[in-house]
Amino acid sequence: MNSIESINRTSVARQAWPLILANCSVPLLGLTDTAVLGNLGTLFDLGAIALGALIFSFVYWGFGFLRMGTTGFVAQASGARDSAEVRAVVFRSLLLAALIGVLLTALQIPLAATAFGLLSGGEQVEATARSYFEIRIWGAPATLATFVLTGVLVGLGESKKLLLVQVFLNFLNIALDIYFAGYLQMGAPGIAIGTLLAEWLAFG
Repeated sequence: MNSIESINRTSVARQAWPLILANCSVPLLGLTDTAVLGNLGTLFDLGAIALGALIFSFVYWGFGFLRMGTTGFVAQASGARDSAEVRAVVFRSLLLAALIGVLLTALQIPLAATAFGLLSGGEQVEATARSYFEIRIWGAPATLATFVLTGVLVGLGESKKLLLVQVFLNFLNIALDIYFAGYLQMGAPGIAIGTLLAEWLAFG
């Protein structure tokens, strides 16, 4: 009994530590955005990033089921050694993510109007945040598809690969942020472009 418990604990730990590290790497994005804009941008840029990031966090949080649902179905099919069902789950989930992403992009005008109506900021902050929003919204299909692929990796027990993907995304975003917002001095829109490119490149 003890040996079985030991094996289970070892297996859980082996799967858990890459997930923990992947989640711990996420705050690097916000820290880098703040650091770059703090040194090269303005207070308006910082406020715009905070406002825009809050909107995207809220919107994407609502579609977390793409990751969690995919994880469950993939794990079930993988445990049954049904590779055809695994592929079917991945296809259906990616199709749903693509449809939702395209819908969010198509509805960006009313979505922005609603979001900025609820979260008011100063005139210049809101204008800059709208520019940030209008750029980043084009990454919605890639972001939601990445949710699905994250769920697939967790469902297959490939947590180390998930860590590599997350670290790649984070550091790619950091490099692009520094280039667009720092080197090209584009401010908040530069941060948005960097994040947009990182989202699509990570998915690709």
